[in-house]
Amino acid sequence: MINRTDFTDHEWKQLEDLPIIIGSGIVAISRSGAIGKIKEAMSLISGPREAAKQFPANQLIQELLSSEGTKSSQEEDHEKVLFVNDPAQVTGFLMERCREVVTILDSKVSVEEANDYKRWIVASAEHVANTSKSGGFLGFGGKHIDDREAQFLQTLRETLGISA
Repeated sequence: MINRTDFTDHEWKQLEDLPIIIGSGIVAISRSGAIGKIKEAMSLISGPREAAKQFPANQLIQELLSSEGTKSSQEEDHEKVLFVNDPAQVTGFLMERCREVVTILDSKVSVEEANDYKRWIVASAEHVANTSKSGGFLGFGGKHIDDREAQFLQTLRETLGISA
C-alpha cells in the first residue's frame, strides 16, 4: 500500500501540485476570453476532485486530495504559467514538470497506480478546459475545447504516455 511516507517532501509536493498547475496551463493558453478564463480558473480546485471520482480505489490519488500541503511552490508555478502569453513556453514548462513526475511515479508506484495518476491529470485538465466555451458570439456557438487547449491536451497525453 502506497502512502505519503513513501515519498520525499519534494516528490509529494510535485505529485500534489501537478493537477493544479496543469489546469493553470489550460487557463493560460485558452482563448475563452476574460469571463471564460475566470470560470476555468475557478474550476482549478474542482477539476482534480471531480476527476478523482473515476479512481476511488487509487490510494495515491485519494491521499493527494486529502493532504493539506503548503501553497507556496504552487503559487510560484501558477505565476510562471498564468502570466506568460506564449502557449509554447507554457506547454514546454508544464511538460517538463510532467516528465519529472513520471520519473517519480516510475520509481515509487505500481504501473497501475501510475497510469491512474496520469489519467487523473488528463481528466483534471479536461474538466478545466470544458468549463467554458471559446469562440461564438454572445454565448452562442463556440467550442468547449479550443484548438490551443486540444493541442495542449494531446501533448499532455503524449508526455504522460497515455492514449486518448
